[in-house]
Amino acid sequence: MIRGARGLAAATLAAVISASPPSIAAHPEAAETGEIKLGYVELADDARYANRGEHSGIVFTDLGRPYQGSQVALEDARTIGRVVGIEFSMEKATAKSVDELLQRISDWIESNGVHFVLVDLPAVALKALAHRLADGPVMLFNISAPDDSLRGEDCAKNVLHTYPSEAMLSDALMQFLVAKGWLRILVLQGPAPEDAAMVTALQRSAKKFRANIVETRPFLLTNDPRNREQTNIVLMTGGVRYDVVYVSDSSGEFGRYVLYETSLPRPSSAVPDWCRRRGRGPGTATPLCSCSIGTRRCHRRAA
Repeated sequence: MIRGARGLAAATLAAVISASPPSIAAHPEAAETGEIKLGYVELADDARYANRGEHSGIVFTDLGRPYQGSQVALEDARTIGRVVGIEFSMEKATAKSVDELLQRISDWIESNGVHFVLVDLPAVALKALAHRLADGPVMLFNISAPDDSLRGEDCAKNVLHTYPSEAMLSDALMQFLVAKGWLRILVLQGPAPEDAAMVTALQRSAKKFRANIVETRPFLLTNDPRNREQTNIVLMTGGVRYDVVYVSDSSGEFGRYVLYETSLPRPSSAVPDWCRRRGRGPGTATPLCSCSIGTRRCHRRAA
């Protein structure tokens, strides 16, 4: 989390320096005050952070919110600020709807001079907020939504991204696989829409870097023996030749059972729970770790 927070701090500072909203550029006295105020917004009932409990004996791990990381980033910014003579501060708002967040940001702009806001929202909510603030003197920073659409058809001029998209994550992973010579990929895909989005991104990356997805097989998060062909990892990874197993698992729960259990002794993109806790953000299961069967070592990679 700390590494990601430091990256967020650097990205935020760079954006503040080089991409100020037009209204701020038109009023240089705002930059002469020696103070930059940041905002942080989130939804109280964001489904990505809901307590998922357990299902069929499988206990689900809840994802933590990135606010603590933003505080580490803020301390880094303050360290630089002391050198350049700028004071950084942050205000936080948690609301039940985009309408409430819109009102809070508008109040910040009018009364507190907040023009840069870190946004921890799912893609749909971020898109709505950005659209309604399109003409306002504020820049939004996407810190948790990996959806490719936010950089494509839903791209907004008032949104900067410090969080990698699915395409960026899959491209990075595919370059690593190609460098290793692991060109034949077996994909295990979960039932969630986020899992399908990750597989779509992987397919584009495979085509781009000339790798081959030999087969895509669905899995289920259950211990029901009637579904063993979609839960038994040995059965799911048998009967086909591959160099690596890619696990599209946005929950991060199925993937932790894949390591050392595949039919062939092959590397897997699955993230074990002890590694996943060290650096994954919401909504993305493309790993920050590449764990290889037989070596039992975890090599960290920056997303």
